[in-house]
Amino acid sequence: MAALNELIKKESFKLDIQNNERTYERGHLFVDILGYPSVVLWREIGFHEVEISVWWKYNHSLHPQANLKGNAKENFRTSEPLADKKHYKKFVGAVIVGWLERREGIFLQGKGNEGILKKYVRRGEKTELEDAPVVDAIGFEPTGLFYV
Repeated sequence: MAALNELIKKESFKLDIQNNERTYERGHLFVDILGYPSVVLWREIGFHEVEISVWWKYNHSLHPQANLKGNAKENFRTSEPLADKKHYKKFVGAVIVGWLERREGIFLQGKGNEGILKKYVRRGEKTELEDAPVVDAIGFEPTGLFYV
């Protein structure tokens, strides 16, 4: 929720859209989440849903593909880092991917882990995330139906 709040504060994409409006929204934003540098990525995936990806405790200088050329270079266009997962522990503390509904209401799909589509948490980071203060949602509901 903290990541989505940051996107909303920066007006990165529309929360309210018209029935037939297609926005093709996509982007990424470097933000501070829970006191750590992070990247939040978003892309419209159809039916007014937006995929939200959070790379928490992200250190770009340690990413093995940060300074490569062409398609091998990290371009922040996919929900997960381009590097092989075995390298994640070197440069990212957690990667979480979920969906935001905007047609039937404005809410994160699912409740608890139900709506998390992809998840990586570096050893030792889970406790810190669980102990983090609860963040209130700004302009959206934190839970809702999960459309399969």
